[in-house]
Amino acid sequence: MSARISSLAAAVAPTPEVAVAVSLGASAHYRERLQQSADAAIERVRSAEYQVERASDATRSAKRDQSAVEKLIVRAQADAALRELRALEDAPSVRKIRHDPC
Repeated sequence: MSARISSLAAAVAPTPEVAVAVSLGASAHYRERLQQSADAAIERVRSAEYQVERASDATRSAKRDQSAVEKLIVRAQADAALRELRALEDAPSVRKIRHDPC
């Protein structure tokens, strides 16, 4: 887009020929408008790059948060399993005496 704007600016640039003041004024006006368009295009590109960077940062942050939550869940499940094992170890043994019919 910048190359297109530059070529348009070159097309309306004053030529070495003798020109009328009105056409010089018109050329200056169009060159100014083209420069404004080029500046606006550059600013839009900067804005888009900034938005992409913000989105990338948000994505990385979300992935870190998800990973941390998954690790906490796994740790909680492991702790719960250990508690259950300890509870089973600490439980008194139950031994039933079975009498078979004779």
